Amino acid sequence: MSESEWPKPWKRIMEENSGHGISSFKRDWVEFDGGVRGYKETLYVAKNAGKVEEELLDAWMPFDVYIREKVKEA
Repeated sequence: MSESEWPKPWKRIMEENSGHGISSFKRDWVEFDGGVRGYKETLYVAKNAGKVEEELLDAWMPFDVYIREKVKEA
């Protein structure tokens, strides 16, 4: 995966990772806290996680990509 592929809408992540249909995917993922979700050994973070906003963007990326983006911004 290249960084240029991220962030993605959660629906697209579900479609790309769901080999057995969306229903099984929905059983397998967990939302830890507003901007963090886990699925099959991958932690996804919302692009605007940690910012004071009314709603999270539907733009998700793996944790390692999120951290690299934050380092670039600093």
